[in-house]
Amino acid sequence: MYGVCRWNLNRASNKLYRNEKVHLRLGSVQQRIVSELLSDGLSVVHFNELFPNKSLSDFTEAADALMREPRNQARVKAIREGKTSPSDFKFYLVHLLGYPPAFSFNDNFLQLSLSQEVHAIACAYLGTLCRLVQVDLWCNVPTQGPSLYSQRWHRDPDDKRILKLFLYLRDVNEGNGPLNYIPKTQNGGRFSSTYRQTMHTSIYPGDAEVAERFSKEQVKVITGRAGTLVLCDTTGLHRGGHPTHDLRVLFHSVYTTNAGVSFNGTRYSLVGTPNQQLTVAEEYAIGHLNQSRSRNNNESL
Repeated sequence: MYGVCRWNLNRASNKLYRNEKVHLRLGSVQQRIVSELLSDGLSVVHFNELFPNKSLSDFTEAADALMREPRNQARVKAIREGKTSPSDFKFYLVHLLGYPPAFSFNDNFLQLSLSQEVHAIACAYLGTLCRLVQVDLWCNVPTQGPSLYSQRWHRDPDDKRILKLFLYLRDVNEGNGPLNYIPKTQNGGRFSSTYRQTMHTSIYPGDAEVAERFSKEQVKVITGRAGTLVLCDTTGLHRGGHPTHDLRVLFHSVYTTNAGVSFNGTRYSLVGTPNQQLTVAEEYAIGHLNQSRSRNNNESL
Protein backbone atom coordinates (compact mmCIF):
# COMPACT_ATOMS: atom_id res chain seq x y z
CA MET A 1 0.00 0.00 0.00
CA TYR A 2 2.78 2.44 0.88
CA GLY A 3 4.46 1.81 -2.48
CA VAL A 4 1.26 2.80 -4.33
CA CYS A 5 0.80 5.93 -2.20
CA ARG A 6 4.45 6.89 -2.68
CA TRP A 7 4.15 6.49 -6.46
CA ASN A 8 1.06 8.70 -6.53
CA LEU A 9 2.67 11.37 -4.36
CA ASN A 10 5.72 11.47 -6.62
CA ARG A 11 4.03 11.40 -10.03
CA ALA A 12 4.29 15.16 -10.57
CA SER A 13 7.88 15.39 -9.33
CA ASN A 14 8.93 12.46 -11.53
CA LYS A 15 7.51 14.19 -14.59
CA LEU A 16 9.17 17.48 -13.66
CA TYR A 17 12.48 15.70 -13.18
CA ARG A 18 12.35 14.21 -16.66
CA ASN A 19 11.87 17.73 -18.02
CA GLU A 20 14.50 19.39 -15.79
CA LYS A 21 17.17 16.71 -15.84
CA VAL A 22 19.07 18.51 -18.59
CA HIS A 23 19.60 21.42 -16.16
CA LEU A 24 20.82 19.12 -13.38
CA ARG A 25 23.81 17.58 -15.10
CA LEU A 26 26.43 15.97 -12.88
CA GLY A 27 30.11 16.82 -12.95
CA SER A 28 32.73 14.16 -12.28
CA VAL A 29 32.79 14.69 -8.49
CA GLN A 30 28.98 14.61 -8.35
CA GLN A 31 28.89 11.44 -10.44
CA ARG A 32 31.30 9.77 -8.05
CA ILE A 33 29.22 10.79 -5.05
CA VAL A 34 26.00 9.46 -6.59
CA SER A 35 27.74 6.20 -7.50
CA GLU A 36 29.00 5.77 -3.93
CA LEU A 37 25.56 6.56 -2.54
CA LEU A 38 23.93 3.96 -4.79
CA SER A 39 26.53 1.37 -3.81
CA ASP A 40 27.14 2.09 -0.12
CA GLY A 41 24.61 4.72 0.96
CA LEU A 42 27.54 6.94 1.98
CA SER A 43 29.99 9.36 0.39
CA VAL A 44 32.54 11.61 2.12
CA VAL A 45 34.31 14.48 0.36
CA HIS A 46 35.88 17.77 1.37
CA PHE A 47 33.99 21.02 0.93
CA ASN A 48 36.66 22.37 -1.43
CA GLU A 49 36.33 19.35 -3.71
CA LEU A 50 32.63 19.90 -4.33
CA PHE A 51 32.70 23.70 -4.06
CA PRO A 52 36.00 24.90 -5.57
CA ASN A 53 34.59 28.42 -6.03
CA LYS A 54 33.24 28.87 -2.49
CA SER A 55 35.12 29.76 0.68
CA LEU A 56 34.73 27.41 3.66
CA SER A 57 35.61 30.30 5.99
CA ASP A 58 32.33 32.03 5.09
CA PHE A 59 30.54 29.13 6.75
CA THR A 60 32.84 28.45 9.68
CA GLU A 61 32.96 32.14 10.61
CA ALA A 62 29.17 32.40 10.46
CA ALA A 63 28.87 29.38 12.78
CA ASP A 64 31.47 30.82 15.18
CA ALA A 65 29.51 34.10 15.32
CA LEU A 66 26.34 32.18 16.21
CA MET A 67 28.22 30.23 18.86
CA ARG A 68 29.19 33.54 20.52
CA GLU A 69 25.60 34.73 20.82
CA PRO A 70 24.56 34.99 24.50
CA ARG A 71 21.48 32.76 24.15
CA ASN A 72 23.54 29.98 22.60
CA GLN A 73 26.32 30.37 25.15
CA ALA A 74 23.72 30.16 27.92
CA ARG A 75 22.19 27.02 26.44
CA VAL A 76 25.60 25.32 26.08
CA LYS A 77 26.44 26.25 29.69
CA ALA A 78 23.15 24.84 30.98
CA ILE A 79 23.72 21.52 29.22
CA ARG A 80 27.31 21.28 30.45
CA GLU A 81 26.16 21.93 34.02
CA GLY A 82 23.39 19.34 33.82
CA LYS A 83 20.61 21.90 34.12
CA THR A 84 18.57 20.39 31.33
CA SER A 85 16.39 17.33 31.72
CA PRO A 86 17.49 14.08 30.06
CA SER A 87 13.77 13.43 29.49
CA ASP A 88 13.67 16.38 27.08
CA PHE A 89 14.03 15.21 23.48
CA LYS A 90 17.63 15.70 22.34
CA PHE A 91 18.37 17.86 25.39
CA TYR A 92 22.05 17.79 24.40
CA LEU A 93 21.49 19.68 21.14
CA VAL A 94 21.60 23.45 20.62
CA HIS A 95 19.84 24.75 17.50
CA LEU A 96 22.03 27.78 16.82
CA LEU A 97 19.28 29.60 14.89
CA GLY A 98 16.49 28.53 17.23
CA TYR A 99 13.89 25.91 16.37
CA PRO A 100 12.49 25.84 13.83
CA PRO A 101 15.16 28.04 12.25
CA ALA A 102 14.34 30.86 9.85
CA PHE A 103 16.61 31.47 6.85
CA SER A 104 16.83 34.37 4.46
CA PHE A 105 16.60 33.32 0.83
CA ASN A 106 20.08 34.77 0.40
CA ASP A 107 21.63 33.03 3.41
CA ASN A 108 24.84 31.18 2.50
CA PHE A 109 23.69 27.98 4.18
CA LEU A 110 20.36 27.91 2.35
CA GLN A 111 22.13 28.71 -0.92
CA LEU A 112 24.48 25.79 -0.25
CA SER A 113 21.51 23.45 0.23
CA LEU A 114 19.88 24.62 -3.00
CA SER A 115 23.10 24.85 -4.99
CA GLN A 116 23.37 22.91 -8.22
CA GLU A 117 26.37 21.06 -6.75
CA VAL A 118 24.28 19.48 -3.99
CA HIS A 119 20.78 19.68 -5.44
CA ALA A 120 21.69 17.75 -8.60
CA ILE A 121 23.16 14.98 -6.43
CA ALA A 122 20.00 14.78 -4.32
CA CYS A 123 17.71 14.63 -7.36
CA ALA A 124 19.88 12.05 -9.13
CA TYR A 125 20.06 9.82 -6.07
CA LEU A 126 16.37 10.10 -5.23
CA GLY A 127 15.45 9.76 -8.91
CA THR A 128 13.02 12.67 -8.84
CA LEU A 129 12.83 16.35 -8.04
CA CYS A 130 13.38 16.46 -4.31
CA ARG A 131 12.09 18.38 -1.33
CA LEU A 132 14.46 20.20 1.02
CA VAL A 133 12.71 19.21 4.25
CA GLN A 134 15.21 20.34 6.88
CA VAL A 135 17.98 22.93 7.17
CA ASP A 136 19.67 23.54 10.50
CA LEU A 137 22.84 24.47 12.36
CA TRP A 138 23.65 22.23 15.30
CA CYS A 139 25.91 22.32 18.29
CA ASN A 140 26.13 18.99 20.11
CA VAL A 141 27.27 19.47 23.70
CA PRO A 142 29.33 16.79 25.50
CA THR A 143 27.30 14.72 27.94
CA GLN A 144 28.04 11.71 30.09
CA GLY A 145 25.83 8.66 30.45
CA PRO A 146 24.30 6.36 27.84
CA SER A 147 23.64 7.34 24.25
CA LEU A 148 20.06 8.46 23.69
CA TYR A 149 17.65 9.02 20.80
CA SER A 150 19.50 9.40 17.48
CA GLN A 151 22.83 8.70 19.22
CA ARG A 152 21.76 5.04 19.11
CA TRP A 153 21.76 2.77 16.06
CA HIS A 154 18.63 3.29 13.96
CA ARG A 155 17.16 3.77 10.50
CA ASP A 156 15.23 6.94 9.69
CA PRO A 157 11.58 6.16 8.84
CA ASP A 158 10.58 9.16 6.72
CA ASP A 159 10.90 7.83 3.15
CA LYS A 160 12.28 4.91 1.15
CA ARG A 161 15.32 7.02 0.29
CA ILE A 162 16.56 9.92 2.40
CA LEU A 163 19.63 11.98 1.63
CA LYS A 164 21.26 13.88 4.47
CA LEU A 165 24.15 16.31 4.22
CA PHE A 166 26.43 17.05 7.16
CA LEU A 167 29.08 19.75 6.88
CA TYR A 168 31.56 19.71 9.76
CA LEU A 169 32.22 23.31 10.80
CA ARG A 170 34.83 22.31 13.36
CA ASP A 171 37.18 19.35 13.45
CA VAL A 172 35.41 16.13 14.50
CA ASN A 173 37.34 13.41 16.29
CA GLU A 174 36.45 10.43 18.48
CA GLY A 175 35.83 12.75 21.44
CA ASN A 176 33.24 15.05 19.93
CA GLY A 177 30.83 12.70 18.31
CA PRO A 178 31.59 11.47 14.79
CA LEU A 179 28.75 10.04 12.74
CA ASN A 180 28.81 6.22 12.55
CA TYR A 181 27.40 4.52 9.45
CA ILE A 182 27.28 0.94 8.16
CA PRO A 183 27.63 0.95 4.36
CA LYS A 184 25.26 -1.10 2.21
CA THR A 185 22.51 -1.11 4.86
CA GLN A 186 20.44 1.54 3.02
CA ASN A 187 17.23 0.44 1.30
CA GLY A 188 18.33 -1.45 -1.79
CA GLY A 189 21.72 -2.21 -0.25
CA ARG A 190 23.12 -5.67 0.43
CA PHE A 191 22.27 -5.53 4.14
CA SER A 192 19.00 -3.62 3.96
CA SER A 193 17.02 -6.51 5.48
CA THR A 194 19.01 -6.44 8.72
CA TYR A 195 16.78 -4.55 11.17
CA ARG A 196 14.64 -3.58 8.21
CA GLN A 197 13.31 -0.02 8.02
CA THR A 198 9.87 0.55 9.48
CA MET A 199 7.81 3.50 8.27
CA HIS A 200 6.66 6.26 10.64
CA THR A 201 8.77 5.12 13.61
CA SER A 202 12.42 4.15 14.11
CA ILE A 203 13.61 0.99 15.80
CA TYR A 204 16.77 1.04 17.92
CA PRO A 205 18.74 -2.21 18.01
CA GLY A 206 21.25 -2.36 20.84
CA ASP A 207 25.00 -2.03 20.36
CA ALA A 208 25.52 -5.70 21.21
CA GLU A 209 22.93 -6.78 18.64
CA VAL A 210 24.54 -4.69 15.91
CA ALA A 211 28.01 -5.97 16.88
CA GLU A 212 26.78 -9.53 16.38
CA ARG A 213 25.71 -8.76 12.80
CA PHE A 214 28.49 -6.40 11.70
CA SER A 215 32.22 -6.36 12.38
CA LYS A 216 34.10 -3.27 13.57
CA GLU A 217 35.65 -3.03 10.11
CA GLN A 218 32.20 -2.63 8.55
CA VAL A 219 31.35 0.38 10.71
CA LYS A 220 32.54 3.69 9.26
CA VAL A 221 33.42 6.20 11.98
CA ILE A 222 33.45 9.51 10.14
CA THR A 223 35.97 11.80 11.74
CA GLY A 224 37.43 14.71 9.81
CA ARG A 225 38.69 18.25 9.71
CA ALA A 226 36.40 21.23 9.39
CA GLY A 227 35.08 21.15 5.82
CA THR A 228 34.42 17.42 5.82
CA LEU A 229 31.20 16.93 3.87
CA VAL A 230 29.20 13.75 4.53
CA LEU A 231 26.32 12.68 2.30
CA CYS A 232 24.44 9.58 3.34
CA ASP A 233 21.15 7.76 2.98
CA THR A 234 19.84 7.50 6.52
CA THR A 235 17.52 4.63 5.74
CA GLY A 236 20.83 2.84 6.38
CA LEU A 237 21.92 1.93 9.90
CA HIS A 238 23.62 4.89 11.53
CA ARG A 239 23.98 6.70 14.80
CA GLY A 240 24.62 10.35 15.47
CA GLY A 241 27.54 11.64 17.40
CA HIS A 242 27.68 11.43 21.20
CA PRO A 243 30.32 13.99 22.20
CA THR A 244 32.08 13.31 25.49
CA HIS A 245 34.91 15.88 25.47
CA ASP A 246 34.26 18.75 23.08
CA LEU A 247 31.52 20.49 21.12
CA ARG A 248 30.48 19.27 17.70
CA VAL A 249 29.33 22.07 15.37
CA LEU A 250 27.85 21.25 11.98
CA PHE A 251 25.42 22.25 9.27
CA HIS A 252 22.72 19.79 8.35
CA SER A 253 20.21 19.54 5.49
CA VAL A 254 17.79 16.78 4.49
CA TYR A 255 16.28 15.81 1.13
CA THR A 256 13.40 13.42 0.50
CA THR A 257 10.90 12.76 -2.24
CA ASN A 258 7.51 14.43 -1.97
CA ALA A 259 6.29 11.29 -0.19
CA GLY A 260 8.55 12.10 2.76
CA VAL A 261 7.16 15.58 3.35
CA SER A 262 4.19 14.49 5.46
CA PHE A 263 6.49 12.70 7.91
CA ASN A 264 8.84 15.68 8.25
CA GLY A 265 6.41 18.54 8.66
CA THR A 266 7.83 22.06 8.41
CA ARG A 267 11.21 22.17 10.16
CA TYR A 268 12.41 25.54 8.92
CA SER A 269 11.01 28.70 7.38
CA LEU A 270 12.13 31.24 4.80
CA VAL A 271 11.93 35.00 5.09
CA GLY A 272 12.28 37.73 2.49
CA THR A 273 12.47 37.17 -1.23
CA PRO A 274 15.19 35.65 -3.43
CA ASN A 275 17.56 38.05 -5.18
CA GLN A 276 17.14 36.14 -8.44
CA GLN A 277 14.56 33.93 -10.07
CA LEU A 278 14.51 30.40 -8.73
CA THR A 279 14.84 27.44 -11.08
CA VAL A 280 12.00 24.93 -11.37
CA ALA A 281 13.99 22.47 -9.24
CA GLU A 282 14.69 25.08 -6.55
CA GLU A 283 11.05 26.15 -6.45
CA TYR A 284 9.98 22.53 -6.07
CA ALA A 285 12.55 21.92 -3.31
CA ILE A 286 10.94 24.54 -1.06
CA GLY A 287 7.41 24.35 -2.46
CA HIS A 288 6.13 22.27 0.46
CA LEU A 289 6.71 25.29 2.73
CA ASN A 290 4.11 27.25 0.77
CA GLN A 291 1.74 24.28 0.92
CA SER A 292 2.21 24.08 4.68
CA ARG A 293 1.57 27.80 5.11
CA SER A 294 -1.59 27.51 2.99
CA ARG A 295 -2.85 24.62 5.11
CA ASN A 296 -2.13 26.52 8.32
CA ASN A 297 -3.90 29.64 7.01
CA ASN A 298 -6.97 27.63 6.00
CA GLU A 299 -7.04 25.92 9.38
CA SER A 300 -7.05 29.28 11.14
CA LEU A 301 -10.03 30.61 9.17
